[in-house]
Amino acid sequence: MGDHSDRNDRQRALADFGDFVLDHDDLDEILTEGCRLVAAALGADLAKIMEIERGSNTAIVRAGVGWHDGVIGRARVDLNDRSSEAYAIEESEPVITNDISDESRFVFPRFLRDHGVVALVNVPILVVLVDPWRAYHSIPIETERNFSRPAPVMQMSRQIMPCRRQLKIAARLYALSM
Repeated sequence: MGDHSDRNDRQRALADFGDFVLDHDDLDEILTEGCRLVAAALGADLAKIMEIERGSNTAIVRAGVGWHDGVIGRARVDLNDRSSEAYAIEESEPVITNDISDESRFVFPRFLRDHGVVALVNVPILVVLVDPWRAYHSIPIETERNFSRPAPVMQMSRQIMPCRRQLKIAARLYALSM
């Protein structure tokens, strides 16, 4: 029963975040709310979103919850070969570190240790900066098709409808990031 309840809680949090995105114009508020929801879902005191800085090999803490003053908008991480953040981006997968004091692959930024961080998960958010509505075009078909039977078309539209909400959220985030 716990797994089912946990899954429902995560789905509710995701839906709440989608509603938040659609109702707000400030990208920093949206990113901070995302951090708050992730931290709550994981039972963590801290969460952050790093933004890769153009023209450099660094990322800045763009948003977060639980951090001391002076971290959000100021703390930077070098994205070198000893960075867990860079490794997560390169692998396009989450990177888990159970104990940063025992981890030999990576060097961790001082602000993490200053906050008492012991374990962490770096999850890359890979964003393709293209207009998300481009993904929602009709597909030209070069052969004749019989669409007179509405049942398959209606079934397909019911499957696509939840995607429309996701596309609206993606379009909103895209517009705010420009």
